Amino acid sequence: MATYKIPEEVIHKFSTIYHTTNIECAFSILRNKEIFGRDIDKQANFGCIKKRFDLAKEQEVTLKFVWPGSHLIYVGDPFVNCEYNADIEFKKPNILYHIYTEFNEREHSFAKHFWQSNLYPGSNGLIFKGVFHLFTHSTSKKQSYLKQLFSKNARKEQKHYEWNSSTKLALNKFIDTQVRVPKGS
Repeated sequence: MATYKIPEEVIHKFSTIYHTTNIECAFSILRNKEIFGRDIDKQANFGCIKKRFDLAKEQEVTLKFVWPGSHLIYVGDPFVNCEYNADIEFKKPNILYHIYTEFNEREHSFAKHFWQSNLYPGSNGLIFKGVFHLFTHSTSKKQSYLKQLFSKNARKEQKHYEWNSSTKLALNKFIDTQVRVPKGS
């Protein structure tokens, strides 16, 4: 396991990150200004160089964030010995770790072998920048949830694009909201 600094000339490629989840969780993240994962370390998981929608347990909406803080490339499996990771350079708050299964510093092929990006508990300063993508499946679940949010305006006969438009509009009210990864979540 090793860590590498990201060259300044490409740091902008790593600063925009994406989190895919369900509609209810998306609203919860933005209302509560907190994001965390269900893994043992409770880290928030993101796609970066590759969007990685496939890693999400539920794929209904992808939120776009900007991370203005520190970045490191981590090579290896972060889930090995999760309970007690002796690598003190890893899993610190306020560092966005871009995890690779393999990495060659000389290649500068940042998409090759990219797994995911993680922010660990205690991190602050993640900035929501909007809805990147709405998935078209699970429409009845979306409609049910949106009815709760927009009960006077929501109508059952509205088409998919109207629900998608309403969802984006509701979520985008939170643009520039700062989100944290809480300790002890």
